[in-house]
Amino acid sequence: MGYKLIALDIDGTIRSQERPISQRTRQAVDRVRNAGAIITLATGRIFNSATSSSADLDIKTPIATSQGAHIADPVTGDVLWHRPLTAEMTLAALGALEDLLASSSMEVVGYHKNQVYVNELTDWASAYGQRNNVMVNVVQDLRKVADRELTRLVVVGDDDGIRELEANL
Repeated sequence: MGYKLIALDIDGTIRSQERPISQRTRQAVDRVRNAGAIITLATGRIFNSATSSSADLDIKTPIATSQGAHIADPVTGDVLWHRPLTAEMTLAALGALEDLLASSSMEVVGYHKNQVYVNELTDWASAYGQRNNVMVNVVQDLRKVADRELTRLVVVGDDDGIRELEANL
């Protein structure tokens, strides 16, 4: 019996920041689809960003984005499942991060629908918005958007800083 479903990640799997999806990858996806497998994406990217890759690979089945917190049809945009953070969860996470990030250059990013929320418009945040075709909103304090039921919070920083943060958490 062959594979029935193949879920592909985007970044570092079917493409890199520097390179688009290769012809070889497109052909491999077409071969397994023609053999009867359903092809989908499962990615940390937000929905808007992932739909360009789903279109490039002619994926019409629902895709899982935001580390699985959001599942939607890439053609119609219909949301099939969404598990956002509650305001309480967001506030607890931001509280736990507050002291750990106070003296670092790491950034906390909040995601809601196809928009990104940051405390300051850094080079990273600006480039992220352009690269992923999303609106980047600057708010003084991410706690002010906690009631919007963010899909996720992400800490961005260098590898050493992230490893230290993980150990402290």
